[in-house]
Amino acid sequence: MKNVRLFTLTSIVALGLVAAPLLVRAAAPQAGIPGATPGQPMVFQQTIPVHIVLIGYGKGAIDAKALKSQLPEGYAPVVRYPRFYGVPGRDLGLSFQFQYDVIRANDAFTTKFFKQLANIGKQGPRTVYQQYYNDQASNVLDVPDSVLYIDAPSVEAWLISKAQSLLHIDTEHGYTVFFIDWYGRPDFRFHVYTKSDEADPDTGYNFGVVRDSRKMMAWGGSHGRGWFHDISAGPEAWTNNWNVDDPDLNANGYEDYRMPPSWEYVPGGYRDPAARTGDLAKLTRYVAINLLFTSSPLYDPLVTAPGANGSKIVHVTHIPHIASAI
Repeated sequence: MKNVRLFTLTSIVALGLVAAPLLVRAAAPQAGIPGATPGQPMVFQQTIPVHIVLIGYGKGAIDAKALKSQLPEGYAPVVRYPRFYGVPGRDLGLSFQFQYDVIRANDAFTTKFFKQLANIGKQGPRTVYQQYYNDQASNVLDVPDSVLYIDAPSVEAWLISKAQSLLHIDTEHGYTVFFIDWYGRPDFRFHVYTKSDEADPDTGYNFGVVRDSRKMMAWGGSHGRGWFHDISAGPEAWTNNWNVDDPDLNANGYEDYRMPPSWEYVPGGYRDPAARTGDLAKLTRYVAINLLFTSSPLYDPLVTAPGANGSKIVHVTHIPHIASAI
């Protein structure tokens, strides 16, 4: 049996996760949490609802019970960087317990959502990574010349709002993961997601417009405590899921784990259709929960904590580039 590494899985979130820092906001605290007691350590405990919404996934495609069984009951964040050196790292004094529910979006919601995607999407050429996919020997289809470019923050805003009004999900208190599969419907359009409204402030270079590597299949954090992942978008750069020919992407002797586009989950395709449930569980656990919702910081936040009634002082030293010194 081949060893499978998950190094590309975390790239998904980069996918579309330029807004990741915004997602780290914890849900609203529960009533009755006491204040700190001087001289005594305290662990703040919080129960966080995590809503998992399936949009477009057909009946039987996802086993909700099996999905939830692969998710963690709770999580206690730690400072991560010391662990690279074999040191445990400081506990942050936080303990999260998760309450999961899996909601299948009804037909009315699903139809409205995909109609919204078609309405706000703009025609554009297929990306270089979609072309790379077409050039594979084992791909099950070819992405057409023209695809939809869909503004990712607008989609997130729609999902957060309509999940409240149409599905009666409390998106204010807790986190929501939206898993999307448009493929297989008669109104399906090949598409990617974009964020093109912010250019680099120093250079004026707009990565979202110019770079095909910034065309995505996931996004979140700009309009609330939500993140969406669309398995029917792309293929795209962040996850290398355009490559369905080469199991080992970095020539280290191990198969590199990746989730291909929706249409590759077929007999004879890159991925067994039965793997869908486990794949969504991995996305929920390792990307949504571990990296975005209740993440562990790389560095200790207390390192820069000011003293009582103090303020933080940052010293910045700029060293000009001198070619002769190199």
